Amino acid sequence: LGDHALTSADFAPTDLTVEMLFLIESKSAVMASALERNARLHSARVVAEEQALTDTLTGLGNRRAVDLELGRLAARRRPFVLMHLDLDHFKQINDQHGHRTGDEILSAAASAISRISRPYDRLFRYGGDEFVAIISGEDSSDAFRVVERMVEAVRGIKLRSSRGEVHLTCSAGLVSPSAASGIVEPNQVLELADRALYHAKSRGRDRALVYSSLL
Repeated sequence: LGDHALTSADFAPTDLTVEMLFLIESKSAVMASALERNARLHSARVVAEEQALTDTLTGLGNRRAVDLELGRLAARRRPFVLMHLDLDHFKQINDQHGHRTGDEILSAAASAISRISRPYDRLFRYGGDEFVAIISGEDSSDAFRVVERMVEAVRGIKLRSSRGEVHLTCSAGLVSPSAASGIVEPNQVLELADRALYHAKSRGRDRALVYSSLL
């Protein structure tokens, strides 16, 4: 202004309405950008959390997801039956036919037992060739029938590798916390289901056993 001898009187007065509209539009643009950024961050966080709880090979929940779900059920005192299942002689099959065939077997087993699992049950790959199911309700006989169908479904899996055909079986142990003297601590429930699984294997494999029937 000094270079051209101009003063504020040489300019038209500012329209306050225009200034207000400009401020409102600027604020709206900033808010929209912030909301979009927060939505992207939330979506990324949800995806990251899901990935942290998902087994990459089978798409089932992983061991951490089991622990979280059992913790929630214990806190809410919700009735459920826990199944611990693993594939019979998997290490020998894996060693004989190779890890690629081993992965195919795990995926096939996960698909087979997922088809039997009901919509309101939860199925997880606990690690290696071990699977866990959290079956809603406290009726162990109803849960046992579901798991028997899972064992039968796995028995029907036949895969062929370069070293021959693979016939698969599995063993499973079940426990209902209410049936096991009211025990609901997650680690104890898993231990009892594992004990039932051990008995299923010691009795010839390719079967399911309920912990309460072993008392």
